[in-house]
Amino acid sequence: TSFQERWGIARGVMARCGAGIQDKVGMGQAVSLTKIGSGTQTPGGVNTFSGVVSANGGRLAFATSANLGDGSGSNTITLDGGALAYTGAGGVDLTVNRVVEIAAAGGTLEASGSTGALTVSGGISFGSTGNLTKAGPGTVILPAGTGWNGGANSVTVSDGTLRAGFGTAGIGKLTVGATGNMDFRDSATETLTLGTGAGAITLTGGLGSALSWTRRRMTGSSSRPAARRSPAAR
Repeated sequence: TSFQERWGIARGVMARCGAGIQDKVGMGQAVSLTKIGSGTQTPGGVNTFSGVVSANGGRLAFATSANLGDGSGSNTITLDGGALAYTGAGGVDLTVNRVVEIAAAGGTLEASGSTGALTVSGGISFGSTGNLTKAGPGTVILPAGTGWNGGANSVTVSDGTLRAGFGTAGIGKLTVGATGNMDFRDSATETLTLGTGAGAITLTGGLGSALSWTRRRMTGSSSRPAARRSPAAR
């Protein structure tokens, strides 16, 4: 059984919850947290609940890992139309137990500070079905070889850096914004497989500023020319 605290925040309004959120000890209930609405919600303090954290709309902002629960295997994260936004200035790791599931409505991982780095050690759930957006000027780090939805998903880097590799299935579409950077990393030779439709790669800022291969052991693969650059990149 789970008890859900649902936050509905009006557009443009930020609300903070400073009190600790705990499981209902003695009642056999694990507390889950669901963010709804288009605003921003920031849970504060050390929260020890063990249920799922869901962002179904707007932004669920946090400064430390402890804001999001106890970090146990049941304290996973689901993005379904919402964003998980790290607001700290340094680095934070969600830990290996916190696997992120991206549901059909898609999800956003954000590092809102330019020096902030959000590491998702648990990676993206293989059974995820939605598309991923990286937002904010900071860095989001996914494990090498992260793949989901059989490679049919799209990835958008609207701002900042996304550091990841996408496994043998690859991704269906990659879009990198003018202030975004896709940093490919993996521990072994990997083929980046993209969909074959027009616009499978969209680079607003141009190839040199948008893509980087740190290990230089990755090869590109596409059955037809599919890259395009926006007018700003020419």
